[in-house]
Order: sequence, then structure tokens, then C-alpha cells
Amino acid sequence: MLASSRLLVLALLLWAGNYACSSVLADEPIQVHPSNSCWFLHQGRGTALITAAEHYGAVINLDFDYERYLRSLNRDGMNYTRIFAGSYLEPPGAFGILRNNLAPQPDRFLSPFELEGKDGSGRYDLSKYNPRYLQRLNKFVSLADELGIVVELTFFTSIYSDKQWAIHPFNPSNNVHEYSVERYQDLQTDKAPKIAQDLQSNWVAHLVQELNHHNNLFFEIQNEPWSDNHVMGEKLMAAWVDRNRFPNVIELTQPTSIQWQRMIADRITETEKTLPKKHLIAQNICNTRLSVGPDDLVPQASLLNFHYATAEAVQWNRGKGRVIGYDETGFAGSDPDVYLQQAWRFVMAGGGLFNHLDYSFSVGHEDGDDSDNKAPGAASPELRSQLRTLSEFVHSFDLVSLRPMPQAVQQQYAVNTQTLGDGRSQFAIYAEGRSPASVVVRVPQGNWQVSFLNPDSGQRSEPISLQTKQDALTIELPSFDDAIAIDIRKSK
Repeated sequence: MLASSRLLVLALLLWAGNYACSSVLADEPIQVHPSNSCWFLHQGRGTALITAAEHYGAVINLDFDYERYLRSLNRDGMNYTRIFAGSYLEPPGAFGILRNNLAPQPDRFLSPFELEGKDGSGRYDLSKYNPRYLQRLNKFVSLADELGIVVELTFFTSIYSDKQWAIHPFNPSNNVHEYSVERYQDLQTDKAPKIAQDLQSNWVAHLVQELNHHNNLFFEIQNEPWSDNHVMGEKLMAAWVDRNRFPNVIELTQPTSIQWQRMIADRITETEKTLPKKHLIAQNICNTRLSVGPDDLVPQASLLNFHYATAEAVQWNRGKGRVIGYDETGFAGSDPDVYLQQAWRFVMAGGGLFNHLDYSFSVGHEDGDDSDNKAPGAASPELRSQLRTLSEFVHSFDLVSLRPMPQAVQQQYAVNTQTLGDGRSQFAIYAEGRSPASVVVRVPQGNWQVSFLNPDSGQRSEPISLQTKQDALTIELPSFDDAIAIDIRKSK
């Protein structure tokens, strides 16, 4: 009797300890999962962030109904959104987007900075911060948290052209501060005047401090730093001898930009030293793919984001202890299948974050139903539904135990595959190709349940039972168009 009582007490203590540990983890900001850096740890569980979200202006555009937008994301099963912090806005028509959330009407831009003059019609004072902006930003992040949505806040971005520079808050012509910038490309580099760098880092520190209480938030230093400051890297198609620029050549961020990003990251970590919560920092690396080296990195960055990426961006950066993300696509034409394929390829290679620009979210269409918005990409409720299928598929597994396992597929016929697995009891395979097709998968000896998922329709087959032969399963794939997902789990 005494022994039984002791065992009961021990069991209760273990349960209480695990519960307390889970509660502590759930009250921490989103972070790289300590057991598996492919994924995030958020609210006590392994998480992949997958979304189709608006074009970054949800907070700074006062005409945009962010409450309706966030509820629409939640309705559609999206768990993440990316926004720009307000150091940049766009003129109408930029990048061929008709209804562009980053191009608010002139009197509807909610600047993070105060304007001189009582009527607010003067120049920006970059040392004074707008309380209305901060209130709206905090409300946005808080509501997102209630709805299970993580927010990526991007402080800065490349400026791209003279048109953007003409309305930029950090253009000396538009603010009260006395400094000069010879080229706008120098603004976000270590060549920028010290007063400009101080104003930039002080503003970042202000936001970091004011937003510290949020758990569903991480910071990205700069969007596409390579666009304003780059050297040419790998040529993707060597046969295209006359195409020596993007998208056939990868643009590599110059060291002068990386040094500036390191300065901003230093200010973030320095500010949070005395604050209760420590937030994840993301660095935007380049388009397509790159094996990242020490000179490319901001040391504090634990999330490496790529744009218009391929699976190699994940494969070439395994083992670096960082989540690999794909936080922008949406400039590859109007065929939604292109973006769905990008998402499956990237996540099933072990990428922990995917964001598709969804232009159907615009002012007056915060439900995501702007079907005729002229834009360079595809957007629709159907595509969001398909991305939800991907998210539900990967989260149906014990995600933290899943790692890229290309070696698990010993043979593949008429398909190319991406494989995640734990090597013991669960494997997930994404296959692209044509029917008839089959795969031979190396798994432990025993009985297995195999089912198939249509990535387009979300339709899942009834599981079939298979038994290993010589530590492998031979799986004949049902008829499919273009792609199919395979769910393999050991029978209990």
C-alpha cells in the first residue's frame, strides 16, 4: 500500500512538472524548436508557419480593416502574416499592383513617426513616435494572437526606385533632420550618415520595447536587402548566356548592407537584455537559393528567409541550427498551381515557413475576395484552402520528430519526391510526376498504414495495410494529376 502511494505521488509530481514546463514554454515568444531546428516552438508545440497573406500594409493603411482580415485568415486556416513597420510605403501602381495595401491614399498613411506642424502636414520628425500608430500595431498583434496567428514585423526594406525614395520618410527632403544621402541605396548600409543610423536604430529599439509583451511576434531586419545593394552570384541556367540578371542570376547582398543589418540586430538584442521576453530575429538572405556562409550571416538571426525559393535553400542550409523560411512568393504569374507546388516542395524539404502574397486581400476586400485585382501573382480562397491542406497534413504528424529523410526513398518510378520522417514510425512523402508511379521506402520491419492525399482537392484516401519486405515498403501510387502526398504510419 505504501509503495503504491509513493508511486502515485511520484506520478503526480511528474505530471505537475511536465504541466508547469509546458505552461512556461507556452508563455514564451515563438522560437526555433530546441529539439528540431526545422520547425518553430509556439504555444508549447512544434509549428510550421504557412499562409497566403496580404501585401504588408495591414497596419499602416488606415483604410484597411485589419480585424476583418485577421478573422479571414483564421477562418481559412492560415497561422501567420507578414507586415511592414512603416519606414517605407509605395506609390500607386508600384510593382503592377492595382489595389496595393502598401500604397495608401495620401491622407490615410499611418506613419510611425510624428509630423511637424499642428495640422500634421509638415515633414517627419523621426525622433518622435506616433502613439496612434503604436496603438493600432499593438491591437493588430493582440488580435492576431487571439486568433492563433503569428506576426512577422519587417522593420526596413530596399527602396527599389526614385519613385519610392521620393515619398520615403528617411529621405532628408521629407524629414526635419540635417543629413544628406548621396544615393538612396546607401541609406540601409554602414555608409549611411551616423545621424540616420542612430534614428533607424533608436526607432527599432522603441518598437522592440513597446512590443515586448507579445508572444506571437518575431522581427525581420530588412526585406530584400540585396535589391538595393548586390553583386551577382550563381547563374541558374548557364545556357542562357545573355541573361545575366535576376531571375537567372542570384543577387548576393553586399557586405556593407550586412554590416548595417548586424548593427540593427545588435540594437534589438541589446534592448531586450533588460526586458522579460526575447524575440526571434529573421534575416532575409536572397532570392532562390544559397549555401549561407559566416560572412553572409547576422549572428543573432535564427530564421533565414529566402524569396522565390527552391528546395535547395533548405537542403543546402541544414545543420545550421536555424529555421529556413520562404517569406515571399507571388510574382510568378496567375497560375495558382505554381505557388501550391512551391509551398509543398519547400515545406516537405524541411522549410518551416511559407508566405504567399495574396492580392485578393485589399481595401474593401479584407475577406480575401478581390478576384479581379490586377497584380503579378495568383490569389483566391481556393489557393488558401489548398495551403490549409498542406498545413493540416504536416501538423497531423508529430511534427517535432520529422526531419528531412531523402534517403528513405530507395527507388522512385515516374516521380520526384521530398520526404520527411522520424526513421521509426512515421513518414510523409510529397511526389510530383505522372501515373503510373511507385516508390520503395525503407522503413523498420512491421505492419504499416498508408494513405494518399490530393494536394489540390484535399481529398484523402482510406488507409491501406502493407507489410515490409526486406525492411522496405513497395507502394503503388493511385492515379493522380501532377502531385500526390503519401502518409505512412506504423500500425499500432
